[in-house]
Amino acid sequence: MRKLFSVFAALCVLAGAAYGEEASILPEGELRFTDSHNIGTHLVSWSLGVEFATSDWFNIQAMWTSGLKKHPDIGLGSLYIGAKGYVLGEGALLSSDKLDKLFRVSAALGVLIPPVVGSEPDLLDQDQKLWGWAYRLYFDVLIHRYFYLDLYFENVFYPPQYQSDNLAEYRDWVRHYHDYTWELEGHFEYPLEGKDVILKAGLPLRFFCAPYMNASDEYATSQYFLSTGLYVGAKFLPPSFSHKFETYLKYNVHVLGQNIEPVHRVSLTAKVTFALKKNKNGESESEPVDSE
Repeated sequence: MRKLFSVFAALCVLAGAAYGEEASILPEGELRFTDSHNIGTHLVSWSLGVEFATSDWFNIQAMWTSGLKKHPDIGLGSLYIGAKGYVLGEGALLSSDKLDKLFRVSAALGVLIPPVVGSEPDLLDQDQKLWGWAYRLYFDVLIHRYFYLDLYFENVFYPPQYQSDNLAEYRDWVRHYHDYTWELEGHFEYPLEGKDVILKAGLPLRFFCAPYMNASDEYATSQYFLSTGLYVGAKFLPPSFSHKFETYLKYNVHVLGQNIEPVHRVSLTAKVTFALKKNKNGESESEPVDSE
């Protein structure tokens, strides 16, 4: 127990991390649904996600982060649709017996689709609610059997497009501009006896920067924030079933920033993964350890 506590303490010291994805992806034939309820100061929202693995190195994703905002105003968030490729790691394109024990690397490319209604951005999160395309880079450093670091970078580009707000400088079009996100997340995983249950915890650090912002405020020409928090949860991997279940309780806070509300947020997230690929006996395959 003392050794376990020491490893967790090292995680706390070495890692500040964000709630981004990890570099690993779903194995071939698996389908995962994610549901998240977010409650915090100034904000109550609900999110959804769907992922499907066409191969061990290629996943298709649809993520509706803060999809439905219930407070302070009812509205919809942007939808991300993209594909994620596993570049380096076990089962990846560039799998290596030596490097697989040290690193995992992946990349994703997708588009952001703004909501048809309720499309005004606000100062509560980073959703600009505009058409755009994004590329994402993931890099995991496997430090210990129980501990690894996840580094993440995202760049979103928004082309000029019509806006209906009253600001003269944004009335007919918005400028070419980019959003940038950097994340560092420390993950701690500890399998219980039998490995059917894996306990997981992590610490986040995220920095987001939008050089221009389309809020209906003539002074809101740029936005940035630094956020941190923690999460705890568990993965349940029953060997006799064709699905896996994960649940996490997360806390997040905006530490500092410009044109952003100091939101404190608690999220309850559940993930269910189904193995759709059949083995030779016609049964669904079940991996002993989840990929993410």
